Amino acid sequence: MLLSALTLALLPQSDGVWHALTEKGLRIECVEQPNPGDLVIQTPFGSYLTATDPVQTSFRIPPGEWRAWLKRDPHFNLTEEVARLDSDGSLRELVDLANWLMEHRPNENLVLAATALEKWGAGIDPLKSGTAMDKRADLLWEKVRKTNGAEAFLYAGIFIEEAQANSAGSSGQGSLTVSEIKKSLNSSSEIVQRTAALAAEKAKIDEAELVGMILNRSIGGNLLASDACARAAMACLENGTITWWTSLLLRGKRNSRMSAARNLARHGGQRGLRGLLFLLSAREKKVGSNYTFDGRPIRIIQNSFQTKLLSAGSLKDCAGRSAGILFDFEDDLLDTGSTERITRVTTELANWALEQARKSPALSPTTTVGHLVEEMFTRK
Repeated sequence: MLLSALTLALLPQSDGVWHALTEKGLRIECVEQPNPGDLVIQTPFGSYLTATDPVQTSFRIPPGEWRAWLKRDPHFNLTEEVARLDSDGSLRELVDLANWLMEHRPNENLVLAATALEKWGAGIDPLKSGTAMDKRADLLWEKVRKTNGAEAFLYAGIFIEEAQANSAGSSGQGSLTVSEIKKSLNSSSEIVQRTAALAAEKAKIDEAELVGMILNRSIGGNLLASDACARAAMACLENGTITWWTSLLLRGKRNSRMSAARNLARHGGQRGLRGLLFLLSAREKKVGSNYTFDGRPIRIIQNSFQTKLLSAGSLKDCAGRSAGILFDFEDDLLDTGSTERITRVTTELANWALEQARKSPALSPTTTVGHLVEEMFTRK
C-alpha cells in the first residue's frame, strides 16, 4: 500500500536516493531533491515530463537489499524485488538488477525488468533540450544500439514511443523501415532484437517475410527477443500466430512445445488457454490411445514435426497441411479436421504446461486448471 505524503515526509531522510512523489501517486527516482509543483523531474537517465501531475513531495529510499539476499541464497526469487523497484521508480537499482539477470539468470524476471524499464523509458527524454524533431529517432536508435547493458531498455522505451515502423518499406521521419527491422532482428544484441520486434508490434506490419521472421523467433532463442517477437506476432497476425503455436504445442518437438506453451499462456487469451488444456488432457495417454475431449476425437501419436516456417511467402494464401505453418489461418486449429492428433506428452512437458496455464490472464481467479480439464472431458 502506498504511504501518504505526510508519512513519507516524516521518514528519516539522512541517506538513500531521492525520489519524487507526484499528486497522483507516481514515484520516480531523481538526481536531486525536487520542489513541490515541479512539472519536470530530472532522473539519472534524462528528463521526466509530468505536465498534468506535479510533484507533491520528495523522500529518500535506501538501496535495495537484493544483492545481500543473493549472497545468502543464490536461488532467491527476485520477482517481488523487480515489482517493488518498478513501483518505487528506482531506476538505477532496476537497471542494476536487470544487468545481473542478463548475466546470471536470463529468466522471466528479466522480461519483467525489461518491460518495466521500457515503460519508464517511454516517458524519459535522454536527449539534449532543443534537439531537432527530425534528428530524434536516429539519435534514440543510436543510443539503443550503442548503450551496453540494461540502460538500453530505457532508451528503447522512448524510441518505441516516438518512432513507428513503416510497413511500406520506405524510410520516413521518425520511422524504421521493414528492411531495418529485419536487419535488427539478426543483430548480435538481444536488446536490439527485442526493440526491433517491439517496433513491428506497434506498427502491426503485415509484410509476409517479416512476419515469418517474427514467428520463427517467437519460438526458442533468447527470452528477451522471443518474448517481444511473440507480442509482435500477435499484433501482426493474431489468428495465424495462435494456430501455429497451438500446432507446435500439440505436435512439435520438445523445445518448441515448451516455448509455445509459454506464448499461448501469456499472449494467447482464451484460445491459448484452450490449447494448453488440450495438451494437458493427453498427459498420461499412451501412443495409439483414442479419446474425446471438449467434443473432439483425439489420437495420441509418436512423431513430431519441424518447427520452422515452410514458406513465409505463403502466409496469406496457404492451404491446409499438418506440418509447418501452411494451413488456413482463419480457422481455429482445434475446431477443424475429423480427429485431433497430439504427440505423446511427457511428464516434464505436462508440468510445464500446467505451470504456464496457471499464469494465463484468461484463467478465472476462481477456476482451477484441473476443473477446466475435467469439465471439458465431459463436454459433448
